[in-house]
Amino acid sequence: MRSTLLNLLLYAQRRSFFFAFACVVCVLPGCKELAVGLPAENENLEEVSAPILGYTLVWEDQFDVPVLDVERWRYRTDCKSQSCQRPENVLVENGYLKVLLKKESYNNKPFTGGGIITRKSTGYGYYEIRAKMNDGYGWHEAFWATGRSGFDDPNPLTDVSGGRTEIDCFEHFGNFTSSLFQYGAIDWSDMKGSNLHRGSIGGGRYETVVDLSKDFHTYGFEYTPDYINFFFDGKLIRTIDIRFAPQHDTYLWITCIATEADATDNGVMMVDYIRAYEISPTEYAVRKIPFVDYLDSLRGPQHSQGTDLWIEAEDFAFTNNWIVDRGGDHSMVLRGLSSPNPTRTPADLKAMTGITVNETVEYKLWVRSQDFDTQQGYRKFKVIIKGEESPVEFGTHGKVGYGWQTGGVFTLKEGMNVVELYDSSQYFARCDKILLTTDMSFVPQGIGGISNVEHIDPRP
Repeated sequence: MRSTLLNLLLYAQRRSFFFAFACVVCVLPGCKELAVGLPAENENLEEVSAPILGYTLVWEDQFDVPVLDVERWRYRTDCKSQSCQRPENVLVENGYLKVLLKKESYNNKPFTGGGIITRKSTGYGYYEIRAKMNDGYGWHEAFWATGRSGFDDPNPLTDVSGGRTEIDCFEHFGNFTSSLFQYGAIDWSDMKGSNLHRGSIGGGRYETVVDLSKDFHTYGFEYTPDYINFFFDGKLIRTIDIRFAPQHDTYLWITCIATEADATDNGVMMVDYIRAYEISPTEYAVRKIPFVDYLDSLRGPQHSQGTDLWIEAEDFAFTNNWIVDRGGDHSMVLRGLSSPNPTRTPADLKAMTGITVNETVEYKLWVRSQDFDTQQGYRKFKVIIKGEESPVEFGTHGKVGYGWQTGGVFTLKEGMNVVELYDSSQYFARCDKILLTTDMSFVPQGIGGISNVEHIDPRP
């Protein structure tokens, strides 16, 4: 696994000279027309090598006309956190897009920011922005993509996917140092009719060795049906798996808002230009191989020599007082209660689901849970199958982070079987995944396999 990732990083570094002085968008054929509305063939494009082998340049906006092209872009005009965003704060001059940041009262907010959003959506592709951050404190700069075309857009993708995936090429939060930024992808799908979301698909924070406000730097991501690659100054910094996340066309956002009440008075974020590339299906079929192999290596063994029932905890039919939460390794988990209360009944402490099997067979139980380096074993829970408790409590594996523990052998009867999580500690227990397997010698690793059971609400 380590050698595979190293090869990917070396590959990106060898090609890093392609990334200089560009803000890029790459798209795969078969997706919608590029959001910015230029034709795929533009005779005025200057000669620029594609940033990734196999991609062909199809579009660019260099911001070299001293006015924003409002046929391609719309302004961000909402009020959020500590600022309202105003069109007056977006300028195009001297070959740059500038988003001005001001200390001024507007609609009961102490600051104003700004931003632009593409009017049309685009699909899979490689996106890169060359930007220079504001040098002040308290401002949140971001380049991101989402299925939402603006805060006045009710929900354009409801009929398509039932949810949205947000891709953050970079976010520089108001309390970050000048050398740190955040990147990643978030699944905002509604869960069981609630306003909860599945949370982080993957990502992290990246500490550079430069001051991001002193010069321009490139931030990129490659959005494909299989993975998202994140880049900084041409270097691959992370590959995340999106094969099981909602996928849809997105709108591009370049924005800056105030997030801290004591933000510095005034500032500016600057963007150089945007380019668009496409790749043929044949080229992509070759390109994706090492990245998909790398992601598969992270999962660990997904299949034993027997029958495997993989259960994601967040998919339980009845979660009760357990909460769907983000896991520390970007998985989604069920989290138990935050403090003990002697008045709670056993029923208050249970999450419950039903699964169906076709014949009566013995299964070995494995559970992936979280433990910590402080108060190890304090965040415990039990698994109960058809009324029989596991002989061990989970969340006690003694490792920092998520790990697998075996919980004994259970006989699943033909038909529906009730599986319960019992919050025995009432103190932030976290369950990520359950495996029931007929292979008694199989040991799951990594994040395990993909959920393959139908969840049934067993309550009468």
